Amino acid sequence: MPAPIFPDARVLFFGGKGGVGKTTLASATALALAASRQRTLLVSTDPATFERFTRILEQEGREFERIVFDTAPTGQTLRLLSLPEHMSAWIGGLIGRRRKVNAMGRMWSNVAGTSASETAAEKDPVLEALEERKARFVRARTILMDPAQTAFFFVVVPERLPIWETGRALTALGKHEIPIGGVLVNQVLPDDLADAFARNRKARQDEYLEMIERELGDWPRRLVYLLVEDPVGTDALRSVGVALWATSETT
Repeated sequence: MPAPIFPDARVLFFGGKGGVGKTTLASATALALAASRQRTLLVSTDPATFERFTRILEQEGREFERIVFDTAPTGQTLRLLSLPEHMSAWIGGLIGRRRKVNAMGRMWSNVAGTSASETAAEKDPVLEALEERKARFVRARTILMDPAQTAFFFVVVPERLPIWETGRALTALGKHEIPIGGVLVNQVLPDDLADAFARNRKARQDEYLEMIERELGDWPRRLVYLLVEDPVGTDALRSVGVALWATSETT
């Protein structure tokens, strides 16, 4: 088997509809990266752990060469990735209001006779905390928008609903300027099937593969073939990762 050619981006996201194999492919990729002697961090995301998400992107992940995010189902992931943009704007509003309050405080201090030097020397820990958080969100947003640092891979199976949901998600991520790495088509049936039932399934699946090419064909695609058994354990997952990234791209 050819040596795997991994994506260049340091931060890799794996997303998609629930049940399409995001965790399997994210874990397999992380193991394959680690096996290639790249220090790799595998993270499972949850929109409720947003503070930690930004810290991993901007601080804790610095000691790793690669960070692989196994994301929540599509809708939650889109909200998570849009939060740095929205939170920066929201905190910016809080900072503006806090500065107005401080300005009013200085004015009343002057009226009360407090010297300007005493007032200027006072620090506002709330304002400092808000400014630090905004700066962190801005830095996280910068990483997410940089195609040299980040790539988002959508995992999809050859079925109508996951294809439709992936198309909508690709459009949404494009609006937030998140770089798309490609589409990973999971659970693809092989061509050499002897069983009549399996051949009928394959013929139906081929129609959906054509639909994927037609509707999601603007992005690189890789096919991940259905295994006889679930990939349980590190050896099986490592084989999936090597096979996935050794597969030539479908354009």
